[in-house]
Amino acid sequence: MLGKTSQGIYLSTPSRWVVFCSRERFCSPLTMIVDGKGRELEQVAVGMEVQLEANKLSIPEAGFVLRLEESLEWIPRKPLEQPSAIADCIERLDSLRRTVQSLTGSVVDIPEERNLGKQVGERLEEALSQHLGAGQGLTPSGDDFVTGFLLAVNRYEESFWLEGDLGGLNRQVVVSAYQKTTRLSANLIEMATWGESDERLVKAIDYIQGADFPLEEIAVDLSGWGYSSGAAGLAGMAAAIRNRNSG
Repeated sequence: MLGKTSQGIYLSTPSRWVVFCSRERFCSPLTMIVDGKGRELEQVAVGMEVQLEANKLSIPEAGFVLRLEESLEWIPRKPLEQPSAIADCIERLDSLRRTVQSLTGSVVDIPEERNLGKQVGERLEEALSQHLGAGQGLTPSGDDFVTGFLLAVNRYEESFWLEGDLGGLNRQVVVSAYQKTTRLSANLIEMATWGESDERLVKAIDYIQGADFPLEEIAVDLSGWGYSSGAAGLAGMAAAIRNRNSG
């Protein structure tokens, strides 16, 4: 086991992926929601051995057993087919940012050291890579910022990507992430290059693009993602929109 939070446990796999066994209701491509397993999760400690069989995941020391044949597959949301104009996106972004700030007290802004300005190509890759590993925890805030940026430009390339080789940028930042930061953060950054993420981040960028979600609901959910991960991810989205709007 790689790590533990109040909402679940992070499992390190033989491949590069980290799986989150969570008792929250939020899904992601790397999350397994374990309804009714709260008591067993509390008994799990870092370093306990995890056993994975064909249809069962177990942690014998904690009495934790998850039968995989009983699970349901989560289908991620598809991007909006008709995203909003950039001016409307900026208006929605500002509304979401103000609401998240009022809920968390965290300033969802782009400090000068994170203001990418008008960057393309190698300059943008270097600017993003400078944030990798910056901060504390399993997903440092600098990584969350990069995740938000990459999710925005990859999920809505036509709206938010300025110019240049997005595929090349994705590959370079992912390589740097696996070298410079935690494996969990690198996983999230890699997923963002596919236009996928935790559904709270996905719904936030979809809201910015015009999806019909209640503003307060999106802000509350985003505010609950980690200690400051939601605010940092939203700041990354804001940087992507600012970078595009500066062109």
